[in-house]
Amino acid sequence: MEWKTEAPKKQVGVTWVLELIHAIVITHTIYYYSVIRYGDRRAVLELTTAGDIAVFMTAIIGPAVQGFYAHRIYILSSHWIIPAIVWLLCFLRFMSTLTLGAITRGTLDTLASQHEWQWLFVTTLVLSASTDVLITASLCYYLWPHRGATFRRTKTIIDKLILWTIETGLLWDNNPADPGEEHSHTSASAAHSLEVLRGRGLYLDGTLLDKYSLYVLMWMTFA
Repeated sequence: MEWKTEAPKKQVGVTWVLELIHAIVITHTIYYYSVIRYGDRRAVLELTTAGDIAVFMTAIIGPAVQGFYAHRIYILSSHWIIPAIVWLLCFLRFMSTLTLGAITRGTLDTLASQHEWQWLFVTTLVLSASTDVLITASLCYYLWPHRGATFRRTKTIIDKLILWTIETGLLWDNNPADPGEEHSHTSASAAHSLEVLRGRGLYLDGTLLDKYSLYVLMWMTFA
């Protein structure tokens, strides 16, 4: 099968490489906190170089994948309104993540000891969730008419796209997990720092690989 452009292939390849780097630095960060600094409550207030790199990777990967979805929405709808909104949200998320990373570079003590920047942390999470919800709703809306395809195989692919879109776009964003409850044995500041770690992308996102499966399948189907 020939493609109109090599750009989608290159974008997928670059994203996978970035995610590999992200997974490596995340693994190192988790090992540092859970093994090297095991039992040290103050350790969570520090960020390793790997942690800083993970934040930078998160700032790039998230908006890049969401931006790809925005282009898919344009391909399906032939309208720029929703894609433009998604791209704007992606840019705002990129900037807020970088800003949050710059503020807490090398240490989480600033955010752990005061609530001055809590609004930025919340804003970053809201931007990410809002973008995913908008993408999910738009893709489901524009994919649904394609279910009337003549070929059963094509209809099956469309059904999978809709299902995976809902699974990776909505269910994950409404995860009610509360790091403060899960780590009640730590001090209040440490628990808050764990929330910051999560917001800065220092926890493994279990849906990333699922999103990339959807990412590639959509690229193959609607490129």
